[in-house]
This record gives sequence, structure tokens and C-alpha cells, in this order.
Amino acid sequence: MELKEFANLIDGRQYDYRMFTKEELQLAKDNRIVIVTGASDDLVELEGAITDEGDCWEGGKIYVKAIPNGGIVHNCERSDVFGFTAKWCEEKDKNGKIISWTYDVPIEHETFVIYEDDEPYCRGFVFRV
Repeated sequence: MELKEFANLIDGRQYDYRMFTKEELQLAKDNRIVIVTGASDDLVELEGAITDEGDCWEGGKIYVKAIPNGGIVHNCERSDVFGFTAKWCEEKDKNGKIISWTYDVPIEHETFVIYEDDEPYCRGFVFRV
């Protein structure tokens, strides 16, 4: 499955504790796809081929071990690691509405949008490990 196809599949969801079905998470795992979203005002969550969460109160740099079953890196181990920046309330959608969570991502990825009460909440992304 292509990243764009998977991003389109999950685009437009409403923010919830369980935004993705078991089948979608298994599809992500089977295709080595990681789903990245923001949660609350202090978390970044990874689901699919990697399941983890990291603290990023109002944004910050997150480092991920980008291999199957990898995760967020909290030490100096840097093999197969890339970093992305989580941004809190810094970007707007095409209609000028602030998006709580957006990301600067230096690797190949595709984006999708999560809504909360029909307002843009998170421009998440998917990448492959």
C-alpha cells in the first residue's frame, strides 16, 4: 500500500481515544507504516508499525528509531534515527483556522487531518519503516 493511499484512508477523522480501527492498525503494521498524531497538549503518538508516545509539551523535537517495532528515542542511540519537530498552534489550514498539532518532517511522508468538533486539530503524517 502506498503512503498516500493510507493517508487518504484515515484523513478526516474526529479526534478520539480510538481514532483508528484494529483493521487499519493491522494494515499499517503489515505495510510498515507509522501513523503520527498529537494528543492533548503534550503528547505525540505513534501507531501502526511502531507503537509509542512521547512528551512534547506545546511542541518540540522528537527522535524516532525508524525500524519496525522501534520507537521514540530518549538516549544517545542514533542508528536508524530521524527527528521531526512537533509544532503547537503555529500553523493554519487553508481557511485560516489554527491547527493545534502540525509537524516538520524531513523524510518521505504523507499528511492527513484529524478534526475535533469539526475544527482542524492535527495535521498528522504517515511514514514507512
